[in-house]
Amino acid sequence: IRVFDIYTKRLIRLFEGHKNPISAACFSPDARWIITSSIDCSIRVWDMPTSTCIDYWKIPKAVTSLCMTNDGGTLITSHVGIRGLCLWVNQFHYIDVYLYPIPKEPKQQRLPSARYIAPEEDITEDVIPLNTEEEDSFSDILNQLNK
Repeated sequence: IRVFDIYTKRLIRLFEGHKNPISAACFSPDARWIITSSIDCSIRVWDMPTSTCIDYWKIPKAVTSLCMTNDGGTLITSHVGIRGLCLWVNQFHYIDVYLYPIPKEPKQQRLPSARYIAPEEDITEDVIPLNTEEEDSFSDILNQLNK
């Protein structure tokens, strides 16, 4: 990935890492990061000031498009063969960003998923049901995660 200054027409940043063609790219709202995806099913987060890859992961399906929400808190992706959008929480909203070299091999991630569970269905440990009653559903999720 090459970033040019449009006024001087000079190369200002070079990001190397993807081995296959890039399928999508976007800037974070504050323009500090560039998020890119490749047809090899990888996603990378690049830090503009340091020209460093600060996060790298692989997913089962290639990304066709991606963007960040206006507050930078969520990455939204669409994928080959999947109807709908996947939402990824920006972990750097909750932890400090360290600009150390990332591992050579990416983290393997599953795609986020959601499905309706009928009341008569058995609930498995990997599914967190949402409460449809008037109680606070968010606190129910947190309680189940802390078990």
